[in-house]
Amino acid sequence: IRAVVAHEIGHYKHNHLLILAAVVAVLAGAGLWLVDRMLGAVPRSRDRQSPLVQNPAAIPLAHLVFITFTLLTTPIIVSTERWVEVDADAYGLQLANEPDGMAKALIRTVDFRASAPSPVEETLFYDHPSIARRIRRAMEWKRSHPADRGDGAR
Repeated sequence: IRAVVAHEIGHYKHNHLLILAAVVAVLAGAGLWLVDRMLGAVPRSRDRQSPLVQNPAAIPLAHLVFITFTLLTTPIIVSTERWVEVDADAYGLQLANEPDGMAKALIRTVDFRASAPSPVEETLFYDHPSIARRIRRAMEWKRSHPADRGDGAR
């Protein structure tokens, strides 16, 4: 439990929520800007007085543009989420000094996601690094900190 709590403390200490919110805000702003630019480029409606953007018929087009943009930028968001997870894992290992506890906790999550997805699947769809990758990092950390025995012994 200490390893998991230390991981979550890492999210707090490193302002991961603010980082993720900033990335999403920037991308959402860019998406809305793109919708505005694209709708501005569409010919005006029949009365020639109001741009299509003021016509309710433009809503599906705006939605399509924004959804497509969101789909295309999803890898940016999930890669940022994976980065903050790696950072929180590293912080948790340093704070709790329990790589075995971290590995055991990660193994319990296998039912929720594939433990070793393909690199493409992980890049496009996973908001956390694969379980196999996270356990490997925890064990590498354990090897590089032999004096810090991470077996809970203090």
